[in-house]
Amino acid sequence: MFKWFFSRLSRRLGFIFALFVILPMFLLDVFLVKSQKKQFIHELTESQYVQARLINSQVDSSFYVTGFESVLQELAVRLSQISGARITLIGKDGVVLGDSNVSVDSIQKLPNHKNRPEVRTAMAGQSGASVRYSDTLKEEFLYSAVPVFGNKEIKGVVRVALPLTKINDQFSHVRSSIFWLSGILIMAGLIISIWVSRSISQPVQKMNDLAHRMAEGDYDVRLRDLPRDEHAGLGEALNRMAEKIKKTVSDLTQEKVQLQAVFASMVEAVVAVDETGRVFVINPSFSRNFGVSQEDVSGKSFLEVLRQSQLAGILEEVLSTKVEKSEEIQVFNPDLQIFDAHAYPLMKAAQCRGVLLVLHDITRVRKLEQIRKDFVANVSHELRTPLASIKGYAETLLDGALNDKKNRRDFVAGIESQADRMGKLVDDLLELSAIESGKRSSSVETVDLKELYEDLIPSLEPAAKKNQVKIHIKSLKSISPFQADRNQLKQVFLNLLDNAVKFNKPNGTVVVTAENIAHGIKVVIEDTGIGIPEEDLPRIFERFYRVDKARSRELGGTGLGLSIVKHIIEGMGGSIQVESVLGKGSRFLLFIPA
Repeated sequence: MFKWFFSRLSRRLGFIFALFVILPMFLLDVFLVKSQKKQFIHELTESQYVQARLINSQVDSSFYVTGFESVLQELAVRLSQISGARITLIGKDGVVLGDSNVSVDSIQKLPNHKNRPEVRTAMAGQSGASVRYSDTLKEEFLYSAVPVFGNKEIKGVVRVALPLTKINDQFSHVRSSIFWLSGILIMAGLIISIWVSRSISQPVQKMNDLAHRMAEGDYDVRLRDLPRDEHAGLGEALNRMAEKIKKTVSDLTQEKVQLQAVFASMVEAVVAVDETGRVFVINPSFSRNFGVSQEDVSGKSFLEVLRQSQLAGILEEVLSTKVEKSEEIQVFNPDLQIFDAHAYPLMKAAQCRGVLLVLHDITRVRKLEQIRKDFVANVSHELRTPLASIKGYAETLLDGALNDKKNRRDFVAGIESQADRMGKLVDDLLELSAIESGKRSSSVETVDLKELYEDLIPSLEPAAKKNQVKIHIKSLKSISPFQADRNQLKQVFLNLLDNAVKFNKPNGTVVVTAENIAHGIKVVIEDTGIGIPEEDLPRIFERFYRVDKARSRELGGTGLGLSIVKHIIEGMGGSIQVESVLGKGSRFLLFIPA
């Protein structure tokens, strides 16, 4: 719909004109009509205050108690007939004692008024006013109330009310006039914009038709009978361009047919050199991989095109031996890329006329192999220690410690502790695998960040008390609830806060702050702990990577927590960064899209 609306010049001009009409009218409504209405209600309020004070002077303050309802009701009706307003007399406990618009029998059925805004203000000793809908009379009223004093204390409240129906009707009429005026101006603008756009678009349409016919292969088409204005110059330029394209296409057609047969279905990077080692053709894959174009490389030596001595050596060897060669090479472009290179001699009449070099990118394959090797090595290393401990405890028990009543429970507890450590490692691996594969189910709900942190504190208090660390939660009340996976967020903050407590110093602190920013929430978790060396910061989110390996294992860490945190945050569309100074502490900065 949006694309269709702006696809025509007349529609765009009409939209712009309508916008310039609607915007001033809108501003007129907002700043003039509404301000006038506000001023009118203000003046009316002041007038009601005067009426209420006059009424106050006519009634003895001692009457504002239960038992004088009939007297106050009669007085309210009489004063209403004089002033033309609704008069309500209210006791200091909020009970209505008289109302000019309600019968005496219905007075006791009226709800208590102590929580009405204007009454609440009057009970505090000041004049109060409010505009709201009356459930009793089924229309909008302006209410103004003043306190009734007796013996220097508040005995009750006098409230004066006037319906705003006529005022609203008058201002609705003004808005209606503005609306109709806007409609007339918009219609006039649309008619003018259609006329202007047609005078511009017709020559452009002719040029558009010319371009389409040229794109379809008709290079003999020309523009005629254009108006003698800016369009004429553009039309002549298009005519000249058609002549040049016709000649260029004819020259390129034969060359294009030859190259299409070679490169049509190849995804590998391909480059061909002649017998002198000069490049004469490359394919699009080569261009994308190495950032060069066909025009940049034609007639240049291979080393001028790509400064890769290993590839140049393969080409020279094939040119001299006339035997194909395969080799795995590494190229920094600027990042490391690994290619399986195949060079084939281009033979003609028993002579080598050049070499065709085909490069198959196997970087991802090698990286996956390396990741697999590292993963197996890391998991084996992580499991070896608890397994050795379990085996040691078991052998000790089998060697006779089963009868050692003093120590055998310690040995069994050690086995249980190491088994728990292995179980946590397996759980973290399964968790990380589920997150990376995208198979972990997500349950989106409304999350209150302050409430989430309050749920986490009890589980962190034992470690914080043991390490003498204080956790301060700040600036969370101002964060509005947002939609996210509560369990995943809880896991993120639990990991980060647990690390901040464990790797802190005695009498250290952990401070959590948050603020609303564009498109989300920024959360900062800052500690006064041991910090992270600068050279370790780029690798801190890698799986199994530990800064202080001995202390991390001693505290029961698996080396997967921060990796899980990063995967969860990035899976939500957010980001996480870390800043740290060795010996002074660390700051983790999270962006959570809301």
